Amino acid sequence: MLNHGYITKLYPTALELGLPVVEYRRFEVSLNPLNPTALMVIRKGGDAKVTQPLCCPITKADISMVRNAYFSEHSLLAYPILDGIPCLLPQNAILATKFLD
Repeated sequence: MLNHGYITKLYPTALELGLPVVEYRRFEVSLNPLNPTALMVIRKGGDAKVTQPLCCPITKADISMVRNAYFSEHSLLAYPILDGIPCLLPQNAILATKFLD
């Protein structure tokens, strides 16, 4: 699982960050015992402690919140925030050369 970059320790990390976990449970049946399936419901709007800066998913450069988007001065890419949720997928990037003007 580590070789393939799978996420590990998601539930303890959510608790450590102070996310409001409403429900967490593992499914009784899993096709691969090395990759158990679970359900985790997190209430939106919690006061999570962000411990790492966010980065551009394409260039890995630092991004910061500017008005209604996350923006990278290095790559000049902006990522929208919809209903408080950052859209940080490469296909959501907007080339924003004059964003800070």
